[in-house]
Amino acid sequence: MHWNYRLVNMPSTNGGEDLFDLQEVFYTKNGQPTSYGDPCLFVEDIKDAEDLGVWIREAYTLPPLHEDDFKPKKKKGKKKKKCK
Repeated sequence: MHWNYRLVNMPSTNGGEDLFDLQEVFYTKNGQPTSYGDPCLFVEDIKDAEDLGVWIREAYTLPPLHEDDFKPKKKKGKKKKKCK
């Protein structure tokens, strides 16, 4: 699993209107986004601050994700039988 900073459109937090927020996004090993959370934006030394700036700037070069990208996908195929 890996992560990066991305802009995520989260209209559910803004009355249905677009709201783009910088988030930490986590991915499966196949590159599918699985979850997101508030970014950790503090560092312990100046070198880390430089890296943080690079990672944040990279987020603005990538297409924004949408909160719906993280909802579980419905599986196609046979329905599970109900237990009696």
